[in-house]
Amino acid sequence: MRMVGLGRMGANMAARLRSAGPVGGGHFAKMVHNGIEYKMMRTFGEGFATMERTELIGNPAEVMASWKSGSVVSSWLLDLLVEGMQSDSDLRHVPPVADESGEAKWMIEVACELGVPTPVTSSVLFARQASRGSEDDAMRVVTLLRCQFRGHVTSG
Repeated sequence: MRMVGLGRMGANMAARLRSAGPVGGGHFAKMVHNGIEYKMMRTFGEGFATMERTELIGNPAEVMASWKSGSVVSSWLLDLLVEGMQSDSDLRHVPPVADESGEAKWMIEVACELGVPTPVTSSVLFARQASRGSEDDAMRVVTLLRCQFRGHVTSG
């Protein structure tokens, strides 16, 4: 799998950037940007997974590639996804784990302080954390407690 870095955005992106305000404003804007990016990536993932599991769609990667031109969801992220799926269209060689770098968590914390609800950002952050096994660890505690006080033994 080929990983694409920031170099691809290059001077074109730098020419479009604007000052976000006083010192710290740029970091704050980048935090919000990354929160939006988290949601966009998760939305593409949910769309792919839904198409992958239905008999109505023969090749989800081809369908998503068709969205690159003239679709409201066309974007650089979609371009990257389609490019990545060229060598692994069903994504079977991609591990189902997505780390988080902290910006979405920071955005949620700041939004709470500002009184801004962020249910979608929170959901996406929790999904990433669950992909690392934190949800499984919590479920182990639930399973253990159910076994302890009700005798519910879970096999597996």
